[in-house]
Amino acid sequence: MGSIQLHGLHPDWSLLELRRLARRRWVAGASVRVPADVPVWDPCLRPIFAALEDADLPLFHCSELYDSPGFPGHDDLWSDPHLAMTLGPSWDSQRQLTALVVGSVLDRHSRLKVCVLDGGVGWVPAWLDRLTYVSAQAGAAAKALLREGRITLTIAPHESERTVAAAVEVLGDRCLVWGSAFPRGEHRGPAQVRHWRSIRAESVLATNALRLLGLPHTEVQQQKKESTP
Repeated sequence: MGSIQLHGLHPDWSLLELRRLARRRWVAGASVRVPADVPVWDPCLRPIFAALEDADLPLFHCSELYDSPGFPGHDDLWSDPHLAMTLGPSWDSQRQLTALVVGSVLDRHSRLKVCVLDGGVGWVPAWLDRLTYVSAQAGAAAKALLREGRITLTIAPHESERTVAAAVEVLGDRCLVWGSAFPRGEHRGPAQVRHWRSIRAESVLATNALRLLGLPHTEVQQQKKESTP
């Protein structure tokens, strides 16, 4: 499965692409690219978000690290890849989720699902504490969206059971899916997750992803049969 790439400053073209591709079997969701100075709550994005709701497709967000528009602070890394890989994913994820919540995007589009890729989950409890300190209303809204699964986060391959358990204690596991990082060199399979006591492996490895993608379990089984040589 793959993601449709849309351009936020060209909503008419993006809507045509969505209508053309939304029902293709390979389409899992869509990502929206915008310049760095365009916030996620900008009115130009509303038609795209509404169309994603109607198509029951999630909005994907993945940190771009060095690629334009990058993440907050991407010009402050002194061209060091260690800083980019360590700070970028969680930094950018925090900005995106904070903007979606405080910008009322997920209130306005009450059926829109969001999945943050590559960001991991270990930073979420501290982020929620900070957001709640800044705005109790925003913190409560973010926590509710995570616990009900409208916001989904990917567990990164480097994260330990202890790290994930701390997030599950605050959020539950309905918002978590396994992220393998495939096909990058650091990708790993989910073997260790099956033995973690802090989560329900079936939820993280299957059920939550099926809900995010709007797929019944029987359809996934059928796709596996069709792909078997």
